[in-house]
Amino acid sequence: MPQLLVNKTMSRNGGTLICQLLESHNELFFPPFVIDLAIKAPKCWPLSGFTTICQDDFRKKMIEKVSFWEGSSWFEARNLPVSQDRRVDRELMGAAIQFDALAGEHVSPDNLEEAFLIFMRRLVEAYGDEASQALKQSDYFIIDADHSFNCGVAEASQNFSEIRFMQVIRNVYDVMASRKNILIHHSGLFGDPRNFTLKDEVVKSEVSRWLLSVLSSVRDQEIAPDQCVTIQFESLHRKREDVMRQLARFLEIEFTPSLLVEGRSEAAATVSKDSQFFSSSSLLRVTQGRSATVIGSSVETLNEAETEVLAEVLGGVPHEWPDAVDIPQFQDFLKEFVLSHEEVIRNNSFIQKVNLAPTAEEKMNLYSDLNFGRANVDRAFVS
Repeated sequence: MPQLLVNKTMSRNGGTLICQLLESHNELFFPPFVIDLAIKAPKCWPLSGFTTICQDDFRKKMIEKVSFWEGSSWFEARNLPVSQDRRVDRELMGAAIQFDALAGEHVSPDNLEEAFLIFMRRLVEAYGDEASQALKQSDYFIIDADHSFNCGVAEASQNFSEIRFMQVIRNVYDVMASRKNILIHHSGLFGDPRNFTLKDEVVKSEVSRWLLSVLSSVRDQEIAPDQCVTIQFESLHRKREDVMRQLARFLEIEFTPSLLVEGRSEAAATVSKDSQFFSSSSLLRVTQGRSATVIGSSVETLNEAETEVLAEVLGGVPHEWPDAVDIPQFQDFLKEFVLSHEEVIRNNSFIQKVNLAPTAEEKMNLYSDLNFGRANVDRAFVS
């Protein structure tokens, strides 16, 4: 079984783009299902908050955290329980939750990694020989789990010896713009995004969450520099080959031209996550094809009122984002960014609460409370 690689990127920062670039590499395996580590209860488990548990309870909790995407586009996709996936062999799926090879009746920190990997391998086998063979030939089993930077690298590294983490971070103004466009879409609206205005609390929440993701990235680099890599979103567009070569060296995989091509769904028809990877500019959707800007989309999306609130959350410190830099330079930039915004971060009430939360699950609950999505879009905009 290959080692684990967790994409711990905050949504709207480029997590889908990096997966599109990686998905066709034969040393990397993307399962045909989604593992909702950070989002589904128990949140952040088993990367964090894991204690000894009987095998039956471990299987039950794991299967509840697995789902799949159905749909032909990101805006039509539905996330459904894995038991409803028509691609699954029902008999093999039943076998997927049996641990014949695991010694003992309990899953403990000592055998957690083994139990987790056995579960994943058996579940992949339920999707057929092609998926199973692709897994056997891979060096990495990739878990693409939104917001899983909240799970805690330090604790996860204690129980998963071979685990690695990658994160993509994007200019906060464009993150805010992407969030706004998604909320406009969920509201069933179209047109010039600047004609709609987000409530101050929405802007403050998203920027605070973004600051936490940057802070977490810097902390993770300090804790486990050999296991964590952080990539600039803009460089994936402007310096793609340089950055993807650096990422290949970090992962110790061969650099191939496939790492430069996004959206290669035809190469992964059997083992990809289907519509989860079908992503395009949110601005393109909202403007009905008028604009598809990705870098600098805030110029066409955010209005003056929203920009003022965003700057306020950043404490008035000038926000200078690099045009495109390589991985080592970007990681150094983020360290300097955190240092220069130290007072702002320290005084951010949300980050204070998260830092005081005793468990990863409680941190994730606080983080989730600030998320504005489809469920609460009716209170996202100024009337």
